[in-house]
Amino acid sequence: EPESSGRAWLAAFDTRNPGGRLEPGPRWLLAVHLPRRRAYMHLDTVFTMVDRGLALAAPQVIEPGGGETAPVTVYDLDGHRTDPEVFADLPAALARVGLETEIVPCGGADPVAQQREQWTDGANALALAPGVITLYDRNVRTTEELAGRGFRVVHAEDVLLGREEVRLEGDERTCILLESHEISRARGGPHCLTHPLVRDDV
Repeated sequence: EPESSGRAWLAAFDTRNPGGRLEPGPRWLLAVHLPRRRAYMHLDTVFTMVDRGLALAAPQVIEPGGGETAPVTVYDLDGHRTDPEVFADLPAALARVGLETEIVPCGGADPVAQQREQWTDGANALALAPGVITLYDRNVRTTEELAGRGFRVVHAEDVLLGREEVRLEGDERTCILLESHEISRARGGPHCLTHPLVRDDV
């Protein structure tokens, strides 16, 4: 079992909630044990959902055989299974809880580009709606991967000036590229630096 397994957290949860689940609440808790590196300080530095069943991720940390693949502990909050299950990678853990997820590799297929663009927040996209995301423009290989999966790529300036239109409802996947030379000084990507006030059920 991974060192930071969360057993203490689970014991505290059981003490506060003997029934094993908050109602209404999630069925599952997934603890992703990221490598201890500054580049991987939060889950959204290596993994963000960009559409239903589609995630943008750093393959070296998220996918099986990635070299630094993070194991995942899955807790059943319904109490049907008292012992947590440990999985070698996040896609396997997501599949266990019924969330089949396709991975778009941050940085594309090149390992050097994967490392470089993960560091420049290429896996840190903010979904404005399912399939409509924002991403820093400096992550060129990642943008190419998204375009190859049907994302229309537009620049935020063109949207603001009315040269491009983005619809949050509909089936068109869209990636809005943000200039990154100023906002990234806060050391975060679009997802890191955004806090939702209201969330709708998806």
